[in-house]
Amino acid sequence: MKMYSVFDKVVAEFAPPFVAKNDATAVRNFMLGARKMPTVNDFQMFCVGEWNPENKAMPFLCDSPDDVYEVPINMSEEI
Repeated sequence: MKMYSVFDKVVAEFAPPFVAKNDATAVRNFMLGARKMPTVNDFQMFCVGEWNPENKAMPFLCDSPDDVYEVPINMSEEI
């Protein structure tokens, strides 16, 4: 499982992280929650680490900023 955080450009801060199986699932979850938001373009989603629910380990956050990547959000796609 991967960990994601959504960056709010207006307030310039990241939301608490959430987990999803992959990028596509994370985008889908974001899109479902964002349907009622008038300013979806104010947000960016990033993959910030991994979490293994089987071994109850603490989340692994990316070792370097180079490991963090933006996950494109296309609100025009069908859910």
